[in-house]
Amino acid sequence: MKKILVCTLILMMTVNTVRGQEIQSNSSIQYMKQKAPVPNVQALCAIAMDLDSGKILYEKNGNQRNAPASTTKMMTAIVVVENTQPGDIVTVSKKAANISGSAMGLYAGQKITVNELLYGMLMCSGNDAAIALAEHIGGDIAGFADLMNKKADQMGLKDTRFANPHGLDAEGHHSTAFELAKIGAYALNNEIIKDIVGTKFINMSGRNMTNTNELLGFYDGVYGLKTGFTNKAGRCLVTSAKRGEVDVVTVVLNCPTKKARTSSSIKILDYVFENYEYYPLVSEGERFAEINVKKGIEPEVGIVASEDIRMLLANHSVADLKYNAIFPNIIKAPVEEGTKVGNLQITENGLVLLDIPLVTSEDVGIKNVQYYLKQIGITLKDMTG
Repeated sequence: MKKILVCTLILMMTVNTVRGQEIQSNSSIQYMKQKAPVPNVQALCAIAMDLDSGKILYEKNGNQRNAPASTTKMMTAIVVVENTQPGDIVTVSKKAANISGSAMGLYAGQKITVNELLYGMLMCSGNDAAIALAEHIGGDIAGFADLMNKKADQMGLKDTRFANPHGLDAEGHHSTAFELAKIGAYALNNEIIKDIVGTKFINMSGRNMTNTNELLGFYDGVYGLKTGFTNKAGRCLVTSAKRGEVDVVTVVLNCPTKKARTSSSIKILDYVFENYEYYPLVSEGERFAEINVKKGIEPEVGIVASEDIRMLLANHSVADLKYNAIFPNIIKAPVEEGTKVGNLQITENGLVLLDIPLVTSEDVGIKNVQYYLKQIGITLKDMTG
């Protein structure tokens, strides 16, 4: 039985040391604390990355280069959708029709749309479709590989290089779990790719196509992405899954068997969904302190958070958060509502996770000559009835 602990996070507000004061918020947040065990997986390399923040939630040799097999086709799809239209017609070459490995079943001279080839490449993992698309856009395999590598450079990928569009083993063809996660995240921003990798079964032009991703339709929340296998790469799987607010991409590379690929992916996904959650850390308008206002019509003004802040955190780490508010002892009037006057730092074990602007809660006018003349006028009016 998992032990569930309740921990209360007290928001401690420590001001600039120049003031030498400490302020404690009257508010507290109560959370359930539950720590899930770190999974032991059979993949040589593995990673889990939060799609919204890019935060790494699990890693095993995440930056080690490995043959990517057909997970390569994620980048092939990216280059295709950014350089052609789904309705464009492609003529299949003999080279494409005769390629070894997995195929969607093309024949030389066949005319077929880019869209159907994308389905065949991403769902059936068709090497024939990958070559047909590469030749259509890049002229030949080498020309298309250049486009793939240029895109990798644009994405800031340092350990990824492509020699072909299908992922069959080749010299200089490699990536890492971390960079494949980034490629997968990028691919999911395109609705065409996202729709295809989330399709379990489809019939197009009389051809039945079934997705090779064994987790699609099997594991709750999975909506993509891409499988892969070669003798050098082993069994590989890039998976996208979402439950609640947690949206994640996982990668497993060089698993010994398909069963190990499946179980390793599930273990990582279970770990993420059991261990991580988005927490509301700060609410827009939440008041943290008061600042004296020199020559202000009001002697003080509140300082508040400028926005709502939610953050993905491991459940067991919430108790380690500390809140430090840094702001001056006094500001000069006039003050406009929403003026930045300080910062709220949220730290975990000394590491700054967030640095949020603190702003004034309202306008404060200045006690100038016009103000005092107005006050005199009000006083005289009251005296004369």
